[in-house]
Amino acid sequence: MPKRVTGRHKELGQTLRGLRKRSDLGIKTVAPKVRVSYTYLSKIENGHKLPSPELLERLCTLYNTDSDELISRLGQLPTDIQRIIESHGREVFSLLRERYSDRNG
Repeated sequence: MPKRVTGRHKELGQTLRGLRKRSDLGIKTVAPKVRVSYTYLSKIENGHKLPSPELLERLCTLYNTDSDELISRLGQLPTDIQRIIESHGREVFSLLRERYSDRNG
C-alpha cells in the first residue's frame, strides 16, 4: 500500500523542486550528481518519499543552500548537531534552556 502524502512531505518536495529549478538544473542532471535515480528524486519532489538527511545534505550542497532548516523540517537534526548532543547532551540542554527559556513565567 502506498504511503500517504503528508503536507510536510509535499512542502519539502516543493521546496526541493524550487531549489533545483532556481539552480537551472533538470531532474535527470541532478539525480546522478546526488547518487539517486531520477524517478526516486521525482518521488521526493512530489512528496511521496522523504530523503535521508544525507541525501538532503547532498542536494543542498548542489543547490548551494543551507540544509539545517530543511533537515529540521524532517523532524531530525543535522549529523554534526546529533554528534554534539550525543557527546555533551546535558551541557547542550542546559545551555539551550538557559539561553532560550521564558524567564517571564
